[in-house]
Amino acid sequence: TEFDSSRGRNDPFKFKIGTGGVIKGWDEGVSTMKIGEKSMFTIQSHKAYGESGSGKIPANATLKFEVELLSWTNLEDVTDERDGGVMKQTTKKGDGYRKADTLSEITLKFTIKDEANEAVLFETAEPLSAVVDDEDLPAILDTCGKTMRAQEVATFK
Repeated sequence: TEFDSSRGRNDPFKFKIGTGGVIKGWDEGVSTMKIGEKSMFTIQSHKAYGESGSGKIPANATLKFEVELLSWTNLEDVTDERDGGVMKQTTKKGDGYRKADTLSEITLKFTIKDEANEAVLFETAEPLSAVVDDEDLPAILDTCGKTMRAQEVATFK
């Protein structure tokens, strides 16, 4: 019995792998796929909805999904509005789990490039220290700084 179809609605399903937004079987299966690939997932209940079930899905159900990976991105929208105004791509994971917040002191090194990512428009010669949300930094650097962990390296667009 079909319980849902994003294809039938002509509305691709979007989610972020590893955040708990989908069942574990989807996280694991989709992460192995290439763009354009179509797969049939057979997901045992312990990697789906388990003993509790969900809505139309009964307890302990093994589920089958036909999945086509249309696209993926490793960019994260870091704006409060989630409007795509500032997108982050992490190139080196930082230390720990804490991120800067209001009135945290942060130290940044950064380079500003043109839209084609070719010409350097500005680059810090030395690390810059500032306090988040204390008017020490332009708002865009506050936004970027608050998303980062110590020693993290990222590109923002």
